[in-house]
Amino acid sequence: MNQSSDNQQLGKVRFSFESEEGVGPAELFRLADESYLTSSPWSIGGFAEDMKSEHAYYGLAMNDTGCIGYMGYHLLFDEAEITNFVIKKNFQQQGIATRLLQAGLNELKKKECKKIFLEVRESNQPAIRLYENNGFVRLGIRKNYYHEPEENAIIMQLTL
Repeated sequence: MNQSSDNQQLGKVRFSFESEEGVGPAELFRLADESYLTSSPWSIGGFAEDMKSEHAYYGLAMNDTGCIGYMGYHLLFDEAEITNFVIKKNFQQQGIATRLLQAGLNELKKKECKKIFLEVRESNQPAIRLYENNGFVRLGIRKNYYHEPEENAIIMQLTL
């Protein structure tokens, strides 16, 4: 996992892009599995492999109880792809996702990122609204991209 210099304190939730703060692949999987409507899209092994990549980064949303969300992304040159975005269920609908996304976008700006891409399930309207409210636009559809259940993905992009 890579480190950077951004660490923001916003209310009782802190957003850190400096280190994993003791959060490993099993914790990332557990949070995703508990938070996504359709279970985690990645296995523990998938998170473990991702965390070894020099291009993979994770920004964490932390409170006094530990990690309550994260944003995983890959950064290569001046483009990034958000690979995972999770807020623990009992912390959803409190503005934490917006604050985590904005902290992540600020981090990517510092790293001179110019474009950010992501895929999101067609049925995930709260996530689509979050991304559109923060400037992402729809580029197209990936047919049957998701499994269990099978569903199309909307491809989105933000130009910084």
